[in-house]
This record gives sequence, structure tokens and C-alpha cells, in this order.
Amino acid sequence: MSEPTRLDVVVRLRERKEDAAQVVLAQAARAVQSAETVLAEARSKAAHDARGRASACEWLIAEEAHRRALTEVRTAQGTVQRAEQKKEQARAACELAHQGVEIVRRAADRKRDEQRLVEGRAERKQDDSIALLLRAG
Repeated sequence: MSEPTRLDVVVRLRERKEDAAQVVLAQAARAVQSAETVLAEARSKAAHDARGRASACEWLIAEEAHRRALTEVRTAQGTVQRAEQKKEQARAACELAHQGVEIVRRAADRKRDEQRLVEGRAERKQDDSIALLLRAG
């Protein structure tokens, strides 16, 4: 097991932040998927032609319904675009959080390596001292 450093606490905090960013990214991905489903439904509604053999008044009603369906499609398209923008922002935040974790993790690893090097030097020095004492004795 590696020696604990003061940076380990920072690594854990950054990992929590990264986990939170991943949760936000997953929520944004679900929001995009939901918005795309709504858009597909709106497009299928708009594609349906309800006009048939009927009076002019019924045709006007059907035209108004079609116009509203097209408005719903445009609204759904805007919702999809906004959801995709939020997803992109969440992805960027997730990448940034991951980079932050990696930076602190590498710093902690360097600190451990330095500690091992210092301990190795101290051990060699002690071994050298013992060897000198054995030779002198």
C-alpha cells in the first residue's frame, strides 16, 4: 500500500467533484434523449394530414391544427438544441473535473515517489553506518 499524503484528501474531494459532474452529464444526456423523443412525436403529428372531404370550415380547423403542430415542432427543435448545449457544457465540465483529478493524483504520486526516495536514502545511510561500525569493530 502506498504511503498516505496530504494530497490524498484533495484527490478524494476532486473525485467527488468529478462524480458530481458525471451525474450532471448523465442527466443532460437523458434530457437530450427526452427532448428528441418529444421532437419525433411532434414531427409525426405535423406530418399527419387530417384534411379530407369536408367543408371549408373543417379545412380551416385542420389547417390551424397543422400550423400549431408545426409550431410545436419548432419549439421542440429549440428544446433539443438547448438540451444539447447543456449536455456539451456538462461534458466540458466533466472533462475539466477529470483533468483536475488527474493533476492532483499525479502530484500525490510524485510526493509518494519523493517520500520513497528519501526513505531509501535514509535506509542506505543507516546500512552504511552499520557497515562502518561492523568494519571498525
